[in-house]
Amino acid sequence: MRTHLIAATCLLTPANAYAENVSVVDQIGTSHTITVEQQQLGPSAESTVSIHQEGSAHTARVSQKALSWRSAATIDQTGNSQEAYVEQHSDPGSNDAGISQSGIGNHATVRQFATEFGGQYADIEQAGQGNLAEVEQSGQAAGSIILQTGGGNLARSTQYTFAAGASSEINQHGSYNEVDVRQATSFQLAISDVNQLGQDNAALVQQNAAFAMQEVVINQEGMENIAEITQGGGYASADADVDQNGGGNELKLLQDGGDMNSFATISQSGAGNKAEAYQTGFGTVNTLVIIQDGFDNIAALTQTGVFSNIDGEIHQTGFLNVASLRQSSSEFGNLVYTILQTGTGNVAHVVQSTGP
Repeated sequence: MRTHLIAATCLLTPANAYAENVSVVDQIGTSHTITVEQQQLGPSAESTVSIHQEGSAHTARVSQKALSWRSAATIDQTGNSQEAYVEQHSDPGSNDAGISQSGIGNHATVRQFATEFGGQYADIEQAGQGNLAEVEQSGQAAGSIILQTGGGNLARSTQYTFAAGASSEINQHGSYNEVDVRQATSFQLAISDVNQLGQDNAALVQQNAAFAMQEVVINQEGMENIAEITQGGGYASADADVDQNGGGNELKLLQDGGDMNSFATISQSGAGNKAEAYQTGFGTVNTLVIIQDGFDNIAALTQTGVFSNIDGEIHQTGFLNVASLRQSSSEFGNLVYTILQTGTGNVAHVVQSTGP
């Protein structure tokens, strides 16, 4: 086994202010272990780490703490038992991390923290069997992309930002796929894009925004997919678009736009699908559409509001489908619904109420 520790600490004087910390590591072999630590005690232009590993039992850890304008780390691993970890702190400044893995026992974690002037970006690409990828970001802005192919995939993305928004994209192609996205932001857009192709797909997305916009897009292909979306916050509009293709799919949606508008479109194809959606708001426009194609499907839609314009639609094609729609608003609100069922043995239930 080869173990390496590289530590770089730079105390800058006026003569060498804005110098850079640069670490480059290239390992070729089998039982690699590498740890790189960079600590910048004064202002600098950039702190960078580049690690390349080929072989079998890779482990790579990077820690960067700097009063710099940018910290960047790149880890490239090929082989079998890869594990990579990057942690970055900038004050002020931005953090940039990229991890690429190809093999069997993949594991990758990126943690990025910055102050009000710092933005975060993380990119993780995994190809193999035991994939696990986690991203945690906080600062002015955050962006992450996770790509997983093969095996027991699990991906988590946690973002806490202010002033410049958050963006998360997760793509999974494999068997045991699972996604957990949590975003909290203010004044800007929070967007989550999830694409899953495989068997036991599950996606959980939670967004909480203030004076901002929230957007979720989920595409799932396979059987018994599960998607759960929660969007809330004050003065934050909500938009959700879900497409589930297969059988036995389940969707749960909760949108609370506060004083802003909420929109959602849910599309399910196959048999035994279930969609439950709830919208609420104050003085807003709430629109929700559920489309189901198949048989033995259930659609349940509930919309409430105060001084709100509410529009709900359920479209079902097939047989033995059930549609349930409930709408309520104050006396100054408007309620509109559409239920279209094509086939035999379908059931529809509608309840509307308005009042003070």
